[in-house]
Amino acid sequence: MRVLPVDGLAISTLGMPFSTETFCASNAAAARIDEIQFDLGEGPCWDARATRRPVLSPGIRHQENAAWSVFQSSLDEDEIGGFFAFPMLVGSLDIGAVDLYTRTPRTLTRVQVQDAVTLVGIAARQVLRRVLLSHAMKPDPDDDRGYSRRVVHQATGMVLAQLDVSASDALLILQGYAFSHGQTVREVAESAVARNVDFTSELDGSWDENMVTRTREGQLVETFVTLADTLVVGYDVVDLLHTLVETCATLFEASAVGIILTAGDDIDLEVVASTNERSRLIEILQLRTGNGPCVECYSTGKPVAIPGLDVLEPAWPRFRAGALELGFKSMHSVPLRLRATTIGSLNLFWDRLGGLGAEDLSTVQALADTATIGILQERAIRESDMARSQLQYALSSRVLIEHAKGVVAFTHTVNMDGAFNLLRQYARSNSLPLNEVAERIVNRSLSL
Repeated sequence: MRVLPVDGLAISTLGMPFSTETFCASNAAAARIDEIQFDLGEGPCWDARATRRPVLSPGIRHQENAAWSVFQSSLDEDEIGGFFAFPMLVGSLDIGAVDLYTRTPRTLTRVQVQDAVTLVGIAARQVLRRVLLSHAMKPDPDDDRGYSRRVVHQATGMVLAQLDVSASDALLILQGYAFSHGQTVREVAESAVARNVDFTSELDGSWDENMVTRTREGQLVETFVTLADTLVVGYDVVDLLHTLVETCATLFEASAVGIILTAGDDIDLEVVASTNERSRLIEILQLRTGNGPCVECYSTGKPVAIPGLDVLEPAWPRFRAGALELGFKSMHSVPLRLRATTIGSLNLFWDRLGGLGAEDLSTVQALADTATIGILQERAIRESDMARSQLQYALSSRVLIEHAKGVVAFTHTVNMDGAFNLLRQYARSNSLPLNEVAERIVNRSLSL
């Protein structure tokens, strides 16, 4: 609700196998509107689930729709104006819907719809994870070792290759499929490895996030999901920060983007990521002088906007001169902050006047907030137990190799032994560690 101009929202699971219930609601009115749709079996949320597309009703009480006539008549005159339902999808799984409403008639802009798609994509994954955790999966009498099983990791690699998703999403799709079909994850994995289940055939070509991967909303989905995944799986924090600045440069048409970060209390700020030399230089200039909008943003924990650098008051004369010399005309800094803890700032620069609008500022801050949680979590894990980290690295390498075997088995139509032989042959012939080859295959930077 901080990003979108709505007065209430409700997140619900719909239909089998997840049951029909409200997962959470922002207020009593949102929960009641959800319940009306559940009781009647009609309404925007059901249409969004059935069509796998957003249902947008700027003035729902004045919009004739025979399929919702009873639902519309059940709404209080002063309770709802606009209503917007978005389907929650994870691969081929239909999880439910997110309903947004306004008290007066209102139309969402294209950017606002794109932002809603982004956030609903994140919500779908988190809801599915919570559902799977709260329901006991079908027990597997032949295996009591959880999901650390070779066939599951191999199947994860095959789904990863089929749907072009991350390894964590591929495993989530396997788990959701198993839950919805009353099977164990291992049973589904064995079917996938044997090529008896093709997850690509489950996608019916209707709207979902896979159709917008190169659009602005698609890139936002990818970025938010990447950031959200840092909350549940291991990741490379340096790569994460570079992904964040590059995505911000593209999405918000910035000429340069950079991040300054501190490693802890009483430790100097450093430039940790930048899209080009210009952003690195202007941030280094501020760190050397100890002042400037990026440092100010970090020090106060508040955004700093300068829509016109040429008319900047002489508070930061060296910054102003350096920025203009580098060709910048406007900039915006947002804090990397979690509650009272600020660890740095995300800084965007433009060769034009203006900077960020109010809607884009909310989105940038949401990206920064999510990244901050991931960074702080990574630090806590890294500092907690080095020996455990080393052991986890060894275990992760083994899992990564199994993922890579699944990818190669799918792309080369060979069995798992043949896939492993191809991996080992490539590693040996190129004098590379096997886990490095596996990682490059999984992240799509190498194909055999």
